[in-house]
Amino acid sequence: MEYSLYTLHQKTELSSLTLKELINKLNLTGFEVDNVFEESLKTNPSTQNIRLLIKIPANREDLLHEQLLVNELSILFLFELSNVWEHLKMKYGFLLQQKYLQYSHYQSITIQSTVSNILVYQLSLENVLIHKSPLWIQQKLINSGFSVSSNHWINLLNLVGIESGHSFQGSFVSNILDQKYYVKQLIENQWVTAKEGRKILLPKGVVVIENEKQEIQNVLGLLDFVSIEEKKNEIQSNILRLETIFYDIHENPLGLNTLNTKLSLRYLRKAFLEKLVFAWERFLTLAELTSSVSVSLKKYETKNSLLELKPNKILKLTKLLLKQTLNLSEYDIRIFAKSGFSLVCETPFSFYFEIPTSRKDLVREIDLIEEYSRCFGYDQFKEILPAKELVYSKKKLINYAFIRDFFLNHGFNEVLTNSIQDQNKQTSTSVLISNPLNTELSVLREELFSKLLEVFELNTKLGLSTTAFFEIGRVFKLSSQGILEQDKLAGIFDSLILKNSLSDNPDDKNQMWFINKGILEKFLSNFGYTDIEFEMVSNSESVFHPTRSTIIRSQNLILGRFGELAPTIVQNLKLSKTVVFLFEFNLNHFKNWRMKSVIPSYKECSKYPSIVKDLSFSIKKVQNFTEIKNKIQKSLDNLKKVSFFDIYMDSTILEKINIGIRLEFQSVAKTLVAQDIEIQMEHLREILIKEFNAEFKV
Repeated sequence: MEYSLYTLHQKTELSSLTLKELINKLNLTGFEVDNVFEESLKTNPSTQNIRLLIKIPANREDLLHEQLLVNELSILFLFELSNVWEHLKMKYGFLLQQKYLQYSHYQSITIQSTVSNILVYQLSLENVLIHKSPLWIQQKLINSGFSVSSNHWINLLNLVGIESGHSFQGSFVSNILDQKYYVKQLIENQWVTAKEGRKILLPKGVVVIENEKQEIQNVLGLLDFVSIEEKKNEIQSNILRLETIFYDIHENPLGLNTLNTKLSLRYLRKAFLEKLVFAWERFLTLAELTSSVSVSLKKYETKNSLLELKPNKILKLTKLLLKQTLNLSEYDIRIFAKSGFSLVCETPFSFYFEIPTSRKDLVREIDLIEEYSRCFGYDQFKEILPAKELVYSKKKLINYAFIRDFFLNHGFNEVLTNSIQDQNKQTSTSVLISNPLNTELSVLREELFSKLLEVFELNTKLGLSTTAFFEIGRVFKLSSQGILEQDKLAGIFDSLILKNSLSDNPDDKNQMWFINKGILEKFLSNFGYTDIEFEMVSNSESVFHPTRSTIIRSQNLILGRFGELAPTIVQNLKLSKTVVFLFEFNLNHFKNWRMKSVIPSYKECSKYPSIVKDLSFSIKKVQNFTEIKNKIQKSLDNLKKVSFFDIYMDSTILEKINIGIRLEFQSVAKTLVAQDIEIQMEHLREILIKEFNAEFKV
């Protein structure tokens, strides 16, 4: 809404307050000043007027009432309001009494209603003439951001709406009829014709007023479906019928939904039942003062016993909660009094305040604390710093630094992407942002592969040599226990990263799986996972290949996944000439403490020669190489080093793989003889056959 500083200055003294201080204070207390307008007054062109465009908080609809807004400003800026009329009306009270007695013999005609908790009031003005509004009315409308109409009655209705918060609807009629009206809710959808001939579909549940012929006269406050016409030559009547309607949108006793409450929200949101009488008095007084009209002595109203003013509510505020929330050592109870809250009771531990009926937004203790902080000033509070143990120190990220260095050293490049995604990627388990900046940043990501695939595809199409990427990031997902947050490590790469390890033979592509698998085993061993298993799985809905994917386990713990990219995605990316691999790990299983290892012990170098032996055999492809290596090291004496020097496959036997290992023996006490080594080699063959089902060629 817009408000004039000239009007505010008439009610109080603001000469000691600069415009910058005023705007900063409003912004700091929840009122956002969007624009400042400077212009001359209509009533006095030589005087400069300043208007502020202020955004009112959604929960403070009471501030749409001018009097309540001014009271709020007086609380924030600590000034006294000069209410001249409060003093004058005591002297002219006898004139007011005479005027009230003049209209004490109204004829009341009841509007029959089958709908409870709704109030309808209608009145007519006779001998209405169309003319321009006085300059002071035009100026006040301009001060509040309204455009001035050539029709005085439109201006008058808008003015009363500004001052009282009540909306009136007006319509010119040909005569005043003594007919009956009925208020009811539609039980089914119904088409109606508006005054200008436009067809309107009223949904089920809409509140309407009908006449004796069951013709709909208005819809929840929209008299004859139109407002007063702007053009004078279109008005053929000199009788103006006025209507106001009250409905408590907060409690919503009619059960209206968003489809049929648009009218009530637009026309009734500013209505306060306690200001209804003032609104009518103000309108009729201005009508008689500014135009020669007469008021019809017939009024129409609903008789509703369920709609009544409720007493002011009582809210409890715990003293300790006030201090802890605002970080105060002491508090000033007078600030609540300035806000219009009456202290009705105080105990050693709590306050009890009486809240005005206009403050429907105050329902909890925290609401009272927020009001105190606004009046006290947000910039006056001491900072509440988090405790030291809650600080996310760099020491806790040492494992992430190691992970990053590991993959960078193996030829990967790190990718950093936004954890917020486009709305188009929303699924049934997505976590939505309640107030997104736009649709492109409205959903939290559930996985890391989407962005990695985009980066991989772009680099591949550009012909760049860098085709191995990894990312460390957080993913979010809805589950039965609530929102699940996890830190993940994901990577994508193709066979080109291993081109130095492979020959030009196409059969060597079969070795890619095992070489890549060995890199991941090496990575896992740095966190103490040596007893890992690669379990083959099938999943047709994943980005992983449906038959060439594995789950990586350590006992009963699932560490992550590893496999080839799904064929459908490979086809879309046109990557038929190479094999693309993916991996993903849950970083909750890679804590810093798992990286701690025993301090290595050093031994004296042997002066005796070493003996090297090669051993070839075939095992199943799912076998863990690390487990084989560990078993060999524990089973043989004087073993200095063990390494895999060859991996090859037979195209006719796909479920098995042939490997070659090289064993180096050396003793620190004597020179080893061939007979001793052969005994250990035979013992090793028996272990490999028994525990790993190895097959040796004769």
